[in-house]
Amino acid sequence: MDDNSKIFKQVDFFTSIDDEVLKQVTSAFREVTYSKDEVVFQEDEVGDSFYIVKSGKIALNKKLKVDESITGELSFFMPFDYFGELALIDDEPRSGTAIAAKQTTLLKVNKQDFLNICSRHPEVMLSIVKTMSKRIRATNDKYMNMWDELLKKNKLTAVGTAASKIVHDIRNPITVIILTAQLMGSVYEGSDEFAEKIVMQANRINDMVKEILEFASGQTVSLNIEEVNLDNYFIFMVEEFQPLCETRNASLEIENEVAERVNFDQDKITRLLYNLIRNSVDAFGDNPGVIQIHSQLKDNNLHLQIKDDGPGIPKEILTDVFEPFITVNKKEGTGLGLAICKKIVTDHGGEIKVANLPEKGACFDIYLPLRADA
Repeated sequence: MDDNSKIFKQVDFFTSIDDEVLKQVTSAFREVTYSKDEVVFQEDEVGDSFYIVKSGKIALNKKLKVDESITGELSFFMPFDYFGELALIDDEPRSGTAIAAKQTTLLKVNKQDFLNICSRHPEVMLSIVKTMSKRIRATNDKYMNMWDELLKKNKLTAVGTAASKIVHDIRNPITVIILTAQLMGSVYEGSDEFAEKIVMQANRINDMVKEILEFASGQTVSLNIEEVNLDNYFIFMVEEFQPLCETRNASLEIENEVAERVNFDQDKITRLLYNLIRNSVDAFGDNPGVIQIHSQLKDNNLHLQIKDDGPGIPKEILTDVFEPFITVNKKEGTGLGLAICKKIVTDHGGEIKVANLPEKGACFDIYLPLRADA
C-alpha cells in the first residue's frame, strides 16, 4: 500500500472501502502544494473539488455579516482531515474561504472524476452519505448543546433578577426580626440562646438569597477563610442539622479523624453540607434513613465524605447532577443546590465527586486543600 493509500485509510469516508476500490479512488486524486497564505478556494465561488490534507494546515475563514471586510476563523484542517466535500453532492457556493496557514500539500479530486468512480462503485457514495449523516448528527448535537447552554444562561439571568428583588424585599423584614430577637434577648432572662439562634437563622436566609444572586451573576466570591477545629465544628453541625433530620425520621452520624486545625469558609461549607443533607432527607421520603459524614486527611487535602442509605441518584442525571436546574422528583427547590455546592468547593480550590453506592444510597466526596487562599 503506497503512502497516499495509507492516508486515505485514515479518512472516515474510505475506512470501509476494500483495497481494490480504494486504489481506483486514490488514482483519481492529484497532489497540489500551496504556499503559506495562498488561497485554495474563495467563499461564494462554486465548488468543484474535494480535498484531503496530506501535510500542512488549512484555515477556513468566513466573512462576517455585519462587515464583509472582516473575516472570522471557522476551523482548521490538519493532516488526514478533509474539506470541500459538499461540492461532491450539491452545486451551492463555498461557505468559506480556505487558505494555507503554512506550506501545505493537498490531495485533490474534481467532482466529475469522483462521481465517475461512484457510478462504478456505489459503495463509495454510500460510505460518504453515512459519514456525512454522522457529521450532521454531531453538528445537531453541538448546536443543541449550545442552545441548552443559552437557555440555562437565560434562566440564570431570570433567577438573578428575581434574587436581586428578593434581597431588596426581605432586607427590611430580616432587619426587624434581628432587632426584635436582640431586644428579646436583652429583656427576657434566659432567652439569650434562643435569640442568638433566631439572629443566626435570619442572617442565613439573607446569605442564602445573596448566594443565589452571586451564582446567577457569575460573580467571583471572596471567601472568609479561617482556621477551624473540626470537633467543635461538627458539634455545631449536629445542633444545626439534627432538627431537620428528626422531622423526617433520619439520623445523622459523624466520624472525625482530623485532630489538627483546617482552613475553610465556615459559612460556605455549612451551606454546602446543608444542601447535601437536605437532599438526602428529601430522598428518604417517608422512610427512615441514615446520613453519615466522615472526615480525614488525604493527599494534603481535607476529605469530607457524605453518604446516605437512600434510593441514590437517578442514573439519567448522575453525570449532570452539578449542572444548574437539574432536579428529579422534587416538588420544592430551585435546581441550583448542587450547582452552588460545586461552586463553593471550586471557590476553595477543591473538588467534589458523586457516585451511587453499590448497596444503596449516594456518596459525595469533597476534597479541600489544607491551606486555602484567603
